[in-house]
Amino acid sequence: RPHVVAILCNVARGYASTGEPGKAIAYLSRARALQPNAPAVRSLEIILTSRSGDQVRALDMARSAIGQGIYDFDLLNAAFVLAWRAGDHPLALKAMELRMQNFPEYMAISLVQLGTFYQTEVRDTAKAMDAYRKGLAMATPREKAALAAQIPRELHETLGLT
Repeated sequence: RPHVVAILCNVARGYASTGEPGKAIAYLSRARALQPNAPAVRSLEIILTSRSGDQVRALDMARSAIGQGIYDFDLLNAAFVLAWRAGDHPLALKAMELRMQNFPEYMAISLVQLGTFYQTEVRDTAKAMDAYRKGLAMATPREKAALAAQIPRELHETLGLT
C-alpha cells in the first residue's frame, strides 16, 4: 500500500529505530508528499529531527504543530521531552495536558511522568506528590510496580510504596 501514510510512517520509524536514517527520511518524504499535515508525518519529522541532533529545530516544529492543533501521541510525547530538556516548562506542561486529555488510556503513566517533571525539573514536591498519588491510584495492579520503579526512591515511603 504505497499510498497509506500510516504505513509509510511506520516503515520510516522502523528504519529509524534500526539505525538507517537515510531510509527513514526517504519514507518520511513519501508520506509528506501525500499528507504533509498528517499528525503521524509531523510527529515523525520531529522525532527524526531530534534524533539527528537538532533539538532546537525539533522543539520549534513541535511548538508549531501543537499551535496548529496537529498532533498525535508520539508528537505530544516528543514535545514533552524536548520542552523538558530545553527548560520550556509551559510547553512541556501543555504537551502533557494535551496527552492526558486526548489519550486517557495512558493517564497513569502520564501522571507519573508529570510527577517526575515536577520533582526533578520544577522542584515542586507538593505537585509531584499529587501527580504520583493520582497516577498510582489510576494504575492497574500490573502497571503499579512498573510506575513505582520510575518514582524517586526517597519518595517511596511517603507514597506508601515500601
